[in-house]
Amino acid sequence: MNLNSRKWKARTINNHFNLIESKKPFLNKTSWFKVLSYLLLFILFLSFFFFKPLIRDNNIEIRAEIEPGISVEIEPGIDTETDHEIDTAIDSEVDAYRSTRMQDFIDITAESAIVMDYDTKRILLDKNSDRMMYPASTTKMLSAIVAIENIPDINETVTISESASGKNSSFFSFKTGDEITLLDLLKAALIISHNNATIAIAEYISGSEQEFVELMNKKANKLGAYNTFFFNTNGLDTDYPEHKTTAKDLAIIADYCLKNDLFKQIVSTIEDTITINNEKIEIKNTNNLLNYNYIKGIKTGFTENAGGCLVAYSEHNGLNLISVVLNSKKRSREADILKLIKK
Repeated sequence: MNLNSRKWKARTINNHFNLIESKKPFLNKTSWFKVLSYLLLFILFLSFFFFKPLIRDNNIEIRAEIEPGISVEIEPGIDTETDHEIDTAIDSEVDAYRSTRMQDFIDITAESAIVMDYDTKRILLDKNSDRMMYPASTTKMLSAIVAIENIPDINETVTISESASGKNSSFFSFKTGDEITLLDLLKAALIISHNNATIAIAEYISGSEQEFVELMNKKANKLGAYNTFFFNTNGLDTDYPEHKTTAKDLAIIADYCLKNDLFKQIVSTIEDTITINNEKIEIKNTNNLLNYNYIKGIKTGFTENAGGCLVAYSEHNGLNLISVVLNSKKRSREADILKLIKK
């Protein structure tokens, strides 16, 4: 065999073995694992840069549910360290509040009560807050806010009907045919708790009180006040034994009402003047706690069935609180609220 033949044979053998080698798997198991790992890391890397600006640009709203119907909105892009510092500061204020109020809270006369932080919506103190109770005139908080949201012109004049007249208030009585603006009716309802004022408002907006009450109950349900069942606009319960709610629901309703500037202005007013048939009448708030500068409203209530009822909003010692007491002993509702706030 000559030299050229040997070279040809060697090349043929090499090509044969190269062909066999080429039939082996391209990557072994270890190599495949590395490739997949790098691929996943690459995908995660791209996802971070793709979704982060998308979230920021679309201003996605993050909500932390505290109570049904109540949520806390957290601004996108807030520095987490700063946020943590704020939470820590709030926690320390809450702990300090609880430590100084617990004994007073135990001593209150109210059958049902709740204290909610207005800013964080956290429940700080709770006594039978889910128990079904008579709300008396605290009902008018919901009547008023539904009215405000459905009145096209707050200065429109209303003519008092026969059903909205008569002695149904501890103050002055409306007479059939009396003329008064919707704004003054709201003031009468929220400041002096006039029972016929809410009836007149309801008839003007919905045609009848019962039609308006349906709006009230729908609103309560929408807010998350699922244990609220109202049968009239003013809270009188003699003919409506099923007219009930809970302290927790009233806190939810109050929280919503206080976001409305007109409502907040009226319930924080100590004295005002309303006009009926061009005659001015001075009125004074039934909420005596407004004499304390840190109490900012909102509504009193009393019937024989309900006992003393009071929903209060306070700004005191670094905390903004909504406090509710139901069925306090006679003349003890204010004292019960002060035990929850003042120190």
